[in-house]
Amino acid sequence: MLIELGIVFMNTNRLNCIITGANGYLGSNLVTFLKKEWNIVEFVRNPKKKNQVQYRIDKIPDIKFFKNVELIIHTAYDKSDHFLNIKGYKKLIKKAKKANVRKIIHISSISSFKGCISEYGKTKLSMEKITINNNGINLRSGLIYGNQTKGILGVIKKKMKDKKIIPVLGDGKYEVCLTNIEFIYREILKANLSNKSYTKVLITTKKIQFIELLKKISEYNQYKNIFIFMPWRIVYYQLKIIEMLNINLSFKSDNILGLITPLQLENSCIKNILNKEVNVKDI
Repeated sequence: MLIELGIVFMNTNRLNCIITGANGYLGSNLVTFLKKEWNIVEFVRNPKKKNQVQYRIDKIPDIKFFKNVELIIHTAYDKSDHFLNIKGYKKLIKKAKKANVRKIIHISSISSFKGCISEYGKTKLSMEKITINNNGINLRSGLIYGNQTKGILGVIKKKMKDKKIIPVLGDGKYEVCLTNIEFIYREILKANLSNKSYTKVLITTKKIQFIELLKKISEYNQYKNIFIFMPWRIVYYQLKIIEMLNINLSFKSDNILGLITPLQLENSCIKNILNKEVNVKDI
């Protein structure tokens, strides 16, 4: 057993890994998958377990928590301040390099591409550049689903279950791509073994129009929803006004820009696209 100033690694023959945002939907699932083979240190907002360390995007834990760690998987993101994520990520990498952490894997998004208009996409793109400059790996995912889906798709599904009438932005014909959470886990295992630095797009399903996805979810679960189409610009500017009043909402104006922007899968990226049909029973 290795005890290093507060971190206890029960098995010294296993890889030691930090996962940021480990209490989120993606992060917590990665902990579940990876703890079977690796020693996991969870960086979370409110630690409650021995292997958890308090972490904020702008407040990186002491370097003692990085010692003997070989890999960092960065899933954390604070949507209240996009610039803060870039600043905090630089601090995280600086401390990781000082502690001789071997590799960083940044979980990014297909909202990130050259010419994207959402602040989220632009921020993720900046973080991707930082990752590559530090010999790390970016994994871009679509809308994440699987293992009791939460995140954006989980919120959408819950709203459809609770409300019969569902507002849809624009005509709903903008395309979305889905990424299974276990697919990301398997790609992380591959990335850990790679000596290269790269950005890779991970998509499990074929592209599907957003309205068609909603209809499939409604039909499969027998929700019998009625969809009402709304001009997206009206909703966008309403949200902007609310945000100017410092009212915090889970769905922000920037989410709209990310949703309605046509998908662009850049040729410069490696791609792992399975092109499976969307199976809503997994959502």
